[in-house]
Amino acid sequence: MRKLRAFAALSVLLFFIACSVKPDIQEVLPGGRWVVASATRDGKPTGTLTDLYFEFHANDSLVTNITGVPGEMRWYVQDGVIQQRKGSFDADYKVQKMTADEMEVATTLNGSEFVILFSKRAF
Repeated sequence: MRKLRAFAALSVLLFFIACSVKPDIQEVLPGGRWVVASATRDGKPTGTLTDLYFEFHANDSLVTNITGVPGEMRWYVQDGVIQQRKGSFDADYKVQKMTADEMEVATTLNGSEFVILFSKRAF
C-alpha cells in the first residue's frame, strides 16, 4: 500500500512539473512569421499594430515591419525578454505567455504600454 501511495504522489508531482515547463523561447521563435492577433495600448484595444509581423531566424536575424516598412535587425533573448537590436531603434519585449503557436509580449514604445498577442504562421 505504501508503494502505491508513493507512486501516486510521485505521478502527481511529475505531472505538475511537466505542465509547468515553459517552451524555450530560443527554440520556438525561429522558423515562422509571428503576426498580431490582438493588441492593446495603455490597456485599450488598438488597431495600429494590425499588420505588424516578426520573422525570427536561427541566425539571430529579425525581419519586421514595426517601423512601417520591412527591415532587418538582430534579436536576442535574455531572462525571458526578446531584445530587438541593431535596427532603426532598440526595443525589449517581455514574454508573458508562450506556446508553440502563440506568444504574448509586453513592451513600452514611445511612452505607451503595449500588450501584443502574436500567432505563429509558417513562412
